[in-house]
Amino acid sequence: MVNLTYLHQIAPEFKDFNDLVRFNILEDTANLFVDSEIFEEKTDYAIILLIAHYLALANLKGIDLFTKSVKVGELSKTFASENAENELLLTTYGAMFNRLQKSLAISPILSGA
Repeated sequence: MVNLTYLHQIAPEFKDFNDLVRFNILEDTANLFVDSEIFEEKTDYAIILLIAHYLALANLKGIDLFTKSVKVGELSKTFASENAENELLLTTYGAMFNRLQKSLAISPILSGA
């Protein structure tokens, strides 16, 4: 079951995170990328990994999760990534999700004729 307790078990550094509204928004976002027919019994784990990734990414950037760039004077920093896999690799939880996702990939079956 996806809930704050499970998040705290998987990602103990977020044990003080108790914002249920934000958690629900992040869960809804993660659900867009996790298909239960593919992840099967690992679905809840995959969702929690993505939620932890989003929280870690927000902490890493030190800004709003959805900010794409910041400019101060002549200096600018762009955070948006066209490659979602690269963004996943920015956090431990994103990398764990990436490995989980790849472990579920189905290889094509070739038949000899």
